Amino acid sequence: EAAYVKPTTHEVFPDHHRYTVKDIAYLAAVVRHAGASCVVTTEKDWMKLREFELPFGVWVARLDVSVTGDELPV
Repeated sequence: EAAYVKPTTHEVFPDHHRYTVKDIAYLAAVVRHAGASCVVTTEKDWMKLREFELPFGVWVARLDVSVTGDELPV
């Protein structure tokens, strides 16, 4: 199902980040300050975030990747 999302801000965490309660509180403050109703995250990060009691809604973005061409880069 496709949906239109108008981002109000963005936050970046390092790859393989282990979220903490402090991170969740920070994200909740960002959501409130931006006047947003939810956050959008990848499936990979959702697997980590769902372990917390989140004070905001979450939309999970499913990313599809395809590689074209005869050779893969080295």
